Amino acid sequence: MSAGLDRADRVRTATLTGSAVAKAVATYADLAADEWGILVDDRGWMAVVRGNPGNAAAGLGVAAGDIVWLSRDQD
Repeated sequence: MSAGLDRADRVRTATLTGSAVAKAVATYADLAADEWGILVDDRGWMAVVRGNPGNAAAGLGVAAGDIVWLSRDQD
């Protein structure tokens, strides 16, 4: 990714209604229940996810087409 976020250990996600810090993971199995994660697939597509039974979209208060800002977490 040109932004370099695919190499970040932690990524801050922010929306108009919520925010979270997600850690880089290889699979959903790397996440505890409701823990936030970032998955990058073979094509370079990045997904913000949550461990079961969590729902990332609900947790951030977003739906398809909403804006989500991503940045390297500095904490």
